[in-house]
Amino acid sequence: MAAGFLDMDRRPLDDAYDQEIYAPNRHWWSSAGKAASERARAVLGAPKRVAYGRGIRRLDIFDCGIKGAPVNVFVHGGAWRRNVAADYALQAEPRCGPARISVLIGLHQCRSGQGDLFPMYEQVRRALAWIWNNAQKLWRQPRPALCVGAFSGSHLPVWC
Repeated sequence: MAAGFLDMDRRPLDDAYDQEIYAPNRHWWSSAGKAASERARAVLGAPKRVAYGRGIRRLDIFDCGIKGAPVNVFVHGGAWRRNVAADYALQAEPRCGPARISVLIGLHQCRSGQGDLFPMYEQVRRALAWIWNNAQKLWRQPRPALCVGAFSGSHLPVWC
């Protein structure tokens, strides 16, 4: 095998980024999350989809309809290689709940950038800038209140 990082071969390095090696039940959890997201959309209604950049980059906005409500931003996970914002609508329901606006950032996966994470970072940065610049106009909210992420999506806002 070809040498990888330090004294590690390529296989252990690849395995370190493959959740299925360490969580063989990941498919079950993913299916359960997608089903919960369907239920959340049934409760909240379909999100408003807004472009924040060129291509297919979109924000899923669940708006409680109250001007000045806190804006909560969510960056989804998926090992940088899978899942989309729609898979995480279940996160919008508790955050949208009583008098909150929930925004889910849609991202391309790192596979579309040949494994480079920086395009994903740039997408989050652009999405946060779009939200910041439009929050006052859309929701009479001068500043989004909270940005959170799950799994691999947790580190992306930190870079921004």
